[in-house]
Amino acid sequence: MRGTAAPGLVVAAVVHAELLVVRPFTAGNGVTARAVARYLTATTGLDPTGAVLPEPAWQAAAAPYLAGAARYATGTPDGVAAWLVASAHAVRAGPRRRGRWPTRCSRDASAGPHPAGEVRGRALTAVTLRGRVTAVVTVPEYVDALRRRQRAARHTGSLVLAVHAAAVAVLAVAQVDWGLASWRWQNLVPAVVYVVLWAVVRLRERVTGMGGGRDGFGVMAAFALALALLPFGYLLLLMAGPGVVLGAGLVVVGVRQRSALLWGHGLVLAVVSPLARLGTLDNHAWFLGPHAGATGLGLVALALVVAATRALAAERAVLAGAPAA
Repeated sequence: MRGTAAPGLVVAAVVHAELLVVRPFTAGNGVTARAVARYLTATTGLDPTGAVLPEPAWQAAAAPYLAGAARYATGTPDGVAAWLVASAHAVRAGPRRRGRWPTRCSRDASAGPHPAGEVRGRALTAVTLRGRVTAVVTVPEYVDALRRRQRAARHTGSLVLAVHAAAVAVLAVAQVDWGLASWRWQNLVPAVVYVVLWAVVRLRERVTGMGGGRDGFGVMAAFALALALLPFGYLLLLMAGPGVVLGAGLVVVGVRQRSALLWGHGLVLAVVSPLARLGTLDNHAWFLGPHAGATGLGLVALALVVAATRALAAERAVLAGAPAA
C-alpha cells in the first residue's frame, strides 16, 4: 500500500471497516468490503498468493462481526482496537479453514443488524479486483479461481512436468545403453521422482511459508517404492516399465487439478512405456530408427519439456493477473 508504513493487516482491516461503516454503494457493501480487504492483504505482501480465507471465520461469527463494525464506527480507541484484533484472528484462522467454504452465509453486513427472529440467507459471492471492481462471481467460480492461483504460485504443473521429463529422458538413455542389468534400478526411478517432488514442496513450505497443497506426492512415492520392492510390483514394472507408474502419477495429479496438459501426457507415457520395454517399438516402428523404444521415450520426454514450458507460461500469466481477492 503506497503512502503508509502501516502493516498490511492494519491497512486491510481499516479499509474493510470503513467500507462497512460508510456504505458507499446502494448494495453489496459487505461483499465489496471483504473483497477489498482480501485484495489489500495480497498486494501488501501479507498473503501474496491469496491462500488465506478469513471469510469463513466472519461467517461463523456473524453477530460479533456486525457488532465489531458498529464499535469501530464509534471511533473510540477501544472500538478500533477490538476490530483490528478481530480482523487478525480471522486472518489467522484462514489457513485452517481452507477447503471448507460455506455455501450459504448470513445476510450481508452492509444491510445492518438482523430484525429479531429473521433468518435470511443467500449465496456467498465475491469480487475480483484489478484496481477496481470488475466482476461479481459465485462461490464455485471464486474457489476455482483461488485454487488456480494457489497452484500457479506453487508451480505445481510446470514442476511436475519438468521432473517427469528428466526421469523419462533417463529411462530413454537407459533403454539404449544399459539393457537388462539396469532394470532393477530403473524400477526405482518413479519412487525417486515423487520423493524429489515431495522434498521440494516441503522445503518450499519451510522456506516461504507457502502451503504444500494436497497433491499426494508422499503417498505416490511410497506406492512406487512398494511396487519396486515387492515381487508382484517388480514383475509388473519388469513387463510394463517404470514409465507406466510415472504416467499413472501424471494422470492422478492431472485429474485432481483438472489439467488436461498433465493427464493427457500421462496417458501417452503409460501407453508408450510398455511398448518400449517389451520391444514392440523396436520390432514394428522401424521409422523411429535402430533404437525405436528409446526414441519413443525420448519423444515423450521432449513433449513433457514443451508441456512444462507451456505450463510455466500459463502459471506466470495467472500470477500476473488480478489477485484472487
